[in-house]
Amino acid sequence: APVAKDVFSAQLIDGFAFDMEVLYLAGQRGYRVDEVAVRWIDAPGSKLDPRREAVRMLRDMARVRLNDLSGRYPKGARA
Repeated sequence: APVAKDVFSAQLIDGFAFDMEVLYLAGQRGYRVDEVAVRWIDAPGSKLDPRREAVRMLRDMARVRLNDLSGRYPKGARA
C-alpha cells in the first residue's frame, strides 16, 4: 500500500497511457516491478484505431519524459 500511494500520488496522466507512466515512476523511484502474464481476449468490433493510438502513446511517452525532466514529479519515498 505505501508503494502504491507513493507512485499513484505522483501520476499526472489520466488516460490511455496511465499504466506506462506508473511503471516509469516506479522505476525512477527504485521499486522492483515484476512482469506477470495476462490472458488477452480481443474484442471483436473494437473501435480502436491502432495508428491513432500509437500516436497518442508516443505523445504520452514524451509527456512523461518532459514531466520528469521539468521536475513536475515529486520525489518518491525511495528516490
